[in-house]
Amino acid sequence: MLRLDGLLTDKRTMGWPSPLVSSEMKCSAVFVIAALRGLRVAAILAVNTTEPLDEIRKNPDLVYELIEDPAVKQGMQNAIQTALDSVL
Repeated sequence: MLRLDGLLTDKRTMGWPSPLVSSEMKCSAVFVIAALRGLRVAAILAVNTTEPLDEIRKNPDLVYELIEDPAVKQGMQNAIQTALDSVL
């Protein structure tokens, strides 16, 4: 098992053209519980990290720094609104 930043420095994954920069661990539980209770659910997942990814390869700690950019915030708001519009 590797830590997230280990994927960027591990020799087995360093050659990947698009390294993994995100992981998600909670949606599966939400979807299972919703299915058991007959509820509708949705998830909004966003990767908000340094680009280009080569910079993360040089400094894996950048994975944990969020980008504070108005365009990023607007993109996340658009994704949330789209998801809400699709389930309501």
